[in-house]
Amino acid sequence: MMNTAGLVLDPSGQAVSVYTYEPLDGFDTTLNLTMDGITEIPGASATLTPTTIPNGSGSSTFSLSTTTAVPPGTYQVTVLANGGSTTRALSTFLVIPQTSLRFSPSMTLNFGTITVGQKSAPQVLTIANFGTKSVTNLAIGTAPAGFSYTKTCGSSLAAGKSCTVTITFAPNGGSSYHSPLTITDSDPTSPQTVTLTGQGNPVAMLSFSTHLLAFNMVVWNTAAMMSSVVTNTGSVPATFGSFTFSGTGAQYYALTSNTCTGGLNPGDMCTLTVSFTPEELTATSATLTIVDNVLAGQSVITTSGTGKTSITVSPKTLLFGTHKVGTNTTKTVTFTNAGNPLAVAISITGKNPGDFSYTTTCPATVAKGSCTVSVTFTPQAQTADSANLEFNDGDPTSPQIVTMTGTGS
Repeated sequence: MMNTAGLVLDPSGQAVSVYTYEPLDGFDTTLNLTMDGITEIPGASATLTPTTIPNGSGSSTFSLSTTTAVPPGTYQVTVLANGGSTTRALSTFLVIPQTSLRFSPSMTLNFGTITVGQKSAPQVLTIANFGTKSVTNLAIGTAPAGFSYTKTCGSSLAAGKSCTVTITFAPNGGSSYHSPLTITDSDPTSPQTVTLTGQGNPVAMLSFSTHLLAFNMVVWNTAAMMSSVVTNTGSVPATFGSFTFSGTGAQYYALTSNTCTGGLNPGDMCTLTVSFTPEELTATSATLTIVDNVLAGQSVITTSGTGKTSITVSPKTLLFGTHKVGTNTTKTVTFTNAGNPLAVAISITGKNPGDFSYTTTCPATVAKGSCTVSVTFTPQAQTADSANLEFNDGDPTSPQIVTMTGTGS
């Protein structure tokens, strides 16, 4: 059998050693393990796991724990390995140091696997002074990377009192953490070291140049484009699933260009380009939901925009004033289309359409741009006349109406 030459009780009152068994001189039978000397140590208990070693080859863990009643000193502990008619023994010296402090639950706190961006459940380390005098100069060291703590411990700990250090694990990367937290004080065992362990489970971390695409006013039936650049700022590749618009205005928004359809390696960028094509003259909004492997499982971009008319008619009123019966007076109206081509029908309606006539430079389908309508007022009688110049097209504000008045004298 082989193991270390001695054991020292740690500040939590525990000691652990691993015994390795190797067959020698044909001593390859099953070994039954027992211990001797434990009962000679007041307040001590110990286990061997396992207590049977097949074929005389393997290892067994010796675990000892003590109460605070154990007097300091050096004690002999013997492990016996019996294989049939042969017994072998190995003695180890256990050192119980002079101390007034007891740490619990142990000097190693394992937080398991925690996803990057999340926090573990807190673990509480208790420091108790079981001595008869205060322990002074008590200081908890700086928390190692990935860990944080709060404490109730002050700079001294009175006899019979205890304090706590509550520790949380929040990994900032997908790696293993094995770090010391050092406590110093006036106790002879100072400094005491608590080992903090944990594993970070990496997730993708995405940064968006903007989470809000505000299109503001966009001409009805035309498309405006805005983009958001996505950067993988994490340490693992990002993956993307579906890209879906939802909300009351979802039908007016579309993902017209997407370079994020594949994976995105750390440090790489991709671009999402969204179009807004309003079909009404009200404010609309929608949410683009991106299923990915970030911590939340998805990312979102909010879109908003308002449609505006593509047609402008100026002026809205033609005042011809008073003119002699049978004479002609002409005024001009400008028709402007700021959007896609529209079929336009022009007509004169109202009370006295016969006293007004027009000529126009506007084609039957008006493309983006302007054209004019020249309206002539020819009074037929000494009366006040009125009519409307109407433009009928596909714009939501159709028909656009210019009111016209004039008086014959």
